[in-house]
Amino acid sequence: MARNVGDPLEWGTEDMLAGALEHFIRSDQNPNDERLERTWDSPYIAEFKDKWVREHSQLIHEAADRYNLPPELVAGVIWQEAGVLPGIVDTAIYQARNWLPIDIDPESPLNDIPVIGRIFGSPEETSFGEIQMQIRTAAELLGYENPENLSEAQEKEIIAKLEDPASSIDLAARYLAQLRENTSENFLDLDNQPETMTDEEFVAVATQYNRGDLTLEQVNQKPDYGESILNLRDNTESLLE
Repeated sequence: MARNVGDPLEWGTEDMLAGALEHFIRSDQNPNDERLERTWDSPYIAEFKDKWVREHSQLIHEAADRYNLPPELVAGVIWQEAGVLPGIVDTAIYQARNWLPIDIDPESPLNDIPVIGRIFGSPEETSFGEIQMQIRTAAELLGYENPENLSEAQEKEIIAKLEDPASSIDLAARYLAQLRENTSENFLDLDNQPETMTDEEFVAVATQYNRGDLTLEQVNQKPDYGESILNLRDNTESLLE
């Protein structure tokens, strides 16, 4: 398959199509490559993720230090989220939700249907940027007074921050730190030092980035997102060197 269809650090529609095509024809696939576990089984997408994390490694290290987190946790979450949807698709979803805002129960099986799960919902629930963070979550982290009733101008300000690498990486790390603090009561040996984060805590915090604030019992019911990031820790550590 061709590489670098567009900007090597910007995931576009051409890249999404190339990654999807490679997934279906399964060319150049190495069954021992752990990176492919959650990337549509596509080396094309995995390579983009590697490039994005490697290029922004300094920002990731700085954000991890700022919020007292292991850099491989921040990098792992960003790696998983990068290369999901191009900005033009995020914008189309956002516009569709503004035109026809329909909320679906989070537990509904309709959410498992890619098109349905993406299109329906409130505009504030739309994710933007390589970290794929919802507007509402970013608004809460940024201290907006009413995250569920933002003005159009406020939403545009937040979207711009989510599409900027430096501010989006900072938001991802800030959110992970908040989740870690909320989770800390479940870990009696926690001393708030990044180098002593246990694998169990690592998985719990990472899983909540994808699924929201959960109890440890809820995390343990479906920890696959966090476990995949833990399994990729050697890869993300190498990208941060």
